[in-house]
Amino acid sequence: MDAMILIIRIQNWLASQQRASATRLVSVIGEIVILGDKDFYGLESDKAKNEIIKIIIALKESYLSARRQEISRLIQELERDGRVEEAEN
Repeated sequence: MDAMILIIRIQNWLASQQRASATRLVSVIGEIVILGDKDFYGLESDKAKNEIIKIIIALKESYLSARRQEISRLIQELERDGRVEEAEN
């Protein structure tokens, strides 16, 4: 798969999440592409592809971690407000 298509798919996926953490990640993807061009210019395509995959995995893990924290915060707010039934759903 062409790297640019992959980047666009990731940006679209993040944008569809409609979360603050996803919005932040979308904003840095362009910077990552520029840095990646510079850093991976001399690498063979297989090595560059493996490095890009590692970066994508790290981005997804970062997003999921931020999302878990957001959900935890929302549950705490619901419990604090006495809306336990909503927190359990």
